[in-house]
Amino acid sequence: IIAKKMMIDTGKTYLDCLQELTFCHKLWEEAAKVNKKFFEKTKKLKNQTIIKEIKQPIGIVGLFIPFNNYMVVLSERLPFLLMAGSVAIIKPNEFGILGIIKFLDLIKKNVKKLPSIINLIVGEKDIGSKIVKSKKIPMIDFTGSKLVGKKISIEGSKLFKRINLELGGKNPSIITRSANLKKAAKSIIKDFTGNAGQNCVAISRVYIDKIIYKKFKDTLIQNLQNERFSQKLRNEKNTNNVLKFLNKNKKYFNQKICFGKISNNFKNFQPLVFENINSLNYIYKEELFMPILILEKFDKIKDAIKKSNDSDYGLSATLWAKKTKNNNEILSRIECGRLWLNGSIYQNFPFLRVGGLKSSGNGRVAGIDSINNYSIFKTLIIN
Repeated sequence: IIAKKMMIDTGKTYLDCLQELTFCHKLWEEAAKVNKKFFEKTKKLKNQTIIKEIKQPIGIVGLFIPFNNYMVVLSERLPFLLMAGSVAIIKPNEFGILGIIKFLDLIKKNVKKLPSIINLIVGEKDIGSKIVKSKKIPMIDFTGSKLVGKKISIEGSKLFKRINLELGGKNPSIITRSANLKKAAKSIIKDFTGNAGQNCVAISRVYIDKIIYKKFKDTLIQNLQNERFSQKLRNEKNTNNVLKFLNKNKKYFNQKICFGKISNNFKNFQPLVFENINSLNYIYKEELFMPILILEKFDKIKDAIKKSNDSDYGLSATLWAKKTKNNNEILSRIECGRLWLNGSIYQNFPFLRVGGLKSSGNGRVAGIDSINNYSIFKTLIIN
């Protein structure tokens, strides 16, 4: 039932929605396990003083959910928030709401006792603004654009709110000469075209060793030409943004490798692949929420790392290389919250922390950190 509602909201296939919900189920199970791991810490000192650390709910949390992968984003937060004993006010994006309404309706009908309270508020940005400015809401958890996240951070800081942000990404991938080029090409196609590119962790910049650049590019384009792309940009707002971007950047289309038109009815798009885009250009710098990829050569691995880090964002990255002792060092020098070695961004595990660096946000969700996010800790000194 929820999957069918998600199809209407997101334009994804029924199978894609079911796979997403399967991962959501694992996240809820993980929250139940993590809650059992926390216990109050007590220590007795020689002079009979007792030190205690206790955990309490932070209170009401404004939970802002985006339209693109909304059930996963909700499940990375809500169960941990409830296990912490805090109260949720869910504010979904107006383009991603039907599945959430159905999900909460099923909870209301089938769950006899919740560990806390869930509220749902729908509406446009004026509703969200009131949540952020309310003195009665001590925490905001927002997933969305860098621009809105910055506004929330500034406004929330006036009231010293706790702010958890997961924002956009302009995510790199590094292809070394030792990489399995066929596997890397297929994975990167999925990583930048999945959900029509409307994914904050989508790969959008690929740095390729100059020795294998042409071979990798040819492999990528050949695989792209063999693919059929049926997913669509989700809503009129995002489509208009994409069309506006395309019209402004027509002069760069002579640098395109693969291009197809995007029609006004959200269908018939084809991925865009560019090469040799100036690092100061908007295409290179900003998250575009569309299936777009930039290819660039590198000479030495240190140059690839430098280029990868040359971004305001720091959400995710992938590295393709044979397993060597240098890989951990390379990964540790890339400035982002999640990294994959020889793997796709769609490879995820419910017990792992999730979050970004720099303009991609702060804080972590999922795992034990998530319960701590929605809690306050008090230290008691008892004589």
